[in-house]
Amino acid sequence: MFNRLSLLCFVSLLFIGLNGCASVQILKANHYLQNEQYAQAIYEYDSALKQSHDKASVMMITTNMGVAYTYLDNFDKAKEYYLKSINAWPERGYYGYINLAGLFYKQGKIQEALEFSLKAMELANSPRFDEIEKSSYYNKNTLKWGITAASEFYKLRSSFQKLTKEYELGNYSKASQIANGILRLKYHPHFGVDFSGNTIVDVQEGSIADLNGLVKGDKILRIDGISISTVLEAYDTSSTLYNKYGKDINISILRHGRELSIVCRLTYPEIDQTRLILSGAKSKSMSGTTTAKSEYTNGPFIKILEPKSARGIKILTDHNVTFIVLASGKYGIKSVTINGVKCRTSEANELEQSFLPSKVIKYTAIIPLLQKKNTFTVKALDTKGNITQEQVVIEGNQSFAKEFANIYDHKVAVIIGINKYKTFPSLEFAVNDAKSIRDTLKTKGFDKIIELYDGEASRARIMRILADELPSTMGKNDALMVYFAGHGLTEDLPDEGGQEGYIAPMDTDVDNYRGSAISMTYIHNMIKKYRAKHILFVFDSCYSGLGLMRNAGTTKKASAFIMNASQNRSTQILTAGGKNEQSKEEKGHGLFTRALLDALNRKTPPSGDSFIVASDIAQTVRKKVAEETNGEQNPMFGWLAGEGDFIFESF
Repeated sequence: MFNRLSLLCFVSLLFIGLNGCASVQILKANHYLQNEQYAQAIYEYDSALKQSHDKASVMMITTNMGVAYTYLDNFDKAKEYYLKSINAWPERGYYGYINLAGLFYKQGKIQEALEFSLKAMELANSPRFDEIEKSSYYNKNTLKWGITAASEFYKLRSSFQKLTKEYELGNYSKASQIANGILRLKYHPHFGVDFSGNTIVDVQEGSIADLNGLVKGDKILRIDGISISTVLEAYDTSSTLYNKYGKDINISILRHGRELSIVCRLTYPEIDQTRLILSGAKSKSMSGTTTAKSEYTNGPFIKILEPKSARGIKILTDHNVTFIVLASGKYGIKSVTINGVKCRTSEANELEQSFLPSKVIKYTAIIPLLQKKNTFTVKALDTKGNITQEQVVIEGNQSFAKEFANIYDHKVAVIIGINKYKTFPSLEFAVNDAKSIRDTLKTKGFDKIIELYDGEASRARIMRILADELPSTMGKNDALMVYFAGHGLTEDLPDEGGQEGYIAPMDTDVDNYRGSAISMTYIHNMIKKYRAKHILFVFDSCYSGLGLMRNAGTTKKASAFIMNASQNRSTQILTAGGKNEQSKEEKGHGLFTRALLDALNRKTPPSGDSFIVASDIAQTVRKKVAEETNGEQNPMFGWLAGEGDFIFESF
């Protein structure tokens, strides 16, 4: 979790020992950096660096260059300059180390983030810390507390990652040990907000502020009744939350010109999840269960990513077929073969690591394809001699649009269904709708489906997945679909004459929905974190205030259109209806979801192509629902960003 405390400290230093030109360049660079003109800032810092030789100046410049490259998403350059800042003044290396921790966390590399944060904490706890920071711009404890809270958070995330892996492998005794270790630790909330004055200029991934829906541009007016107007007051007041883990605090903010009062919960969702896993591990241990997936017993885990025919899609190849296989196991993998041909190994990326338990390795091979039915046996052998195998059958003479074979590297879905609410009325079919969508997506080639139902679908848990875990692991050629079935809310904005829409997690408080539901303002800010090519939100709830760029559908379905839609980025949204509309239910489903399922499951799209796009699905669903309810329920669809279109295979 990148921490701009370093930026705010260093830009306020007097540049003692710098010549006049360097001082001017640094002042210009600081101005550019604070105004998010990162390329210009880097140019000025680089010029100043060539004229600076004392350790304080070099450390300040290189740290801020790392900050600029971080915001430009240039991982390698940011890392390079943070390391230079550490080398310039090793005793004060906690700035560089904590920024490196945030940089790696942003990439989804939690263990590396933990290791760097521990190095920062070691230096912050050294006897020299107080002496070095005695003339700091702000209270030196603010920095030390921030480093401590961040380190504890990274340790929690790392331990929880190991916990889930061991539980999935069926190592319940080891899982219980890790869970007990997590629950024994004391945690200090990492608030994770960077300020300019009292205005939020950055909310750090995974932080308490992030989980509670604070967004860039919010102006913090008061925290638990303490007024805030300057940057020092903002940091010093937020640092007082250090010893309040597990409590709720009242925050007053100014957003869209109106003052809002929200309740901020100083908790992490992993703690509740750990308690659930620990209970499950104890139960399974007592029942004598030895593996979380009994069909594998002791054998390795296999997931075939390519060829797509392994997922039910016919393909055209040029006499060869490329296999990409993921494999893992309790005892490690010795080899993966395809019809006896040994596969080459490579490193699975962060997203692929989450597809299977334990350490995941990627295996590839190119195998000749005959012009007839081809049967391939994919066999994984672990170091104990256990074997798991799967068969793939490919028709060598099938025709398929070859240029569309790699529309996405991976497709991920998050499925949320909530019948039982804490303060809202219960729903009848939301969970059933969500599970039906899940079952359909399993036939559409999705590589990973994350499910949250009822009590699992807390605000913090949803936010952890959508705003923290997935943005850091999904790549530029990946796709994400989010389906939510539950309550929706619309708030009128009288000063602007507009509306704000919300979806309601299971723990949404009717009297504090602004601070406990998930706003469209937050969703708009959240999607900026993603590198994914296509994102599709489908909300089986009625509300307005979507903030759509445009809401037209399309009727062109030529191959050229599909190609264009596949290349351009986009974020789209489809909802069950507008403000004050009732979501109709029929035959065990919401009418909206039933229409959606029918559209997704059509064997032949309207165009006759092998694909169907989200805009087509939306047109079909909108027409059907409006007709069947005589205009009482009118689904809404449009683009939040981009020009592309989410693409589903139809087969």
